[in-house]
Amino acid sequence: LAKVGSDSVTREDLDRALAIEAQAQKRELSKEERAALLRALVNQRLLVADARAKKLDRDPELQAARAEFERRAL
Repeated sequence: LAKVGSDSVTREDLDRALAIEAQAQKRELSKEERAALLRALVNQRLLVADARAKKLDRDPELQAARAEFERRAL
């Protein structure tokens, strides 16, 4: 659906995000809300690419925070 540097937002990414949001809202999302969610996914990818370019993904504190997030999420 969208190419963001070397990353992309796939149909599966959008479908997953739409399902989560629709469940949270307890209703179908409007066309405008779906478009906004796609923009949010693209913006998220842009922020990640920028952080990697700044080598923030190598920061020990951020690595620890990411590991903690993964432990809680999984």
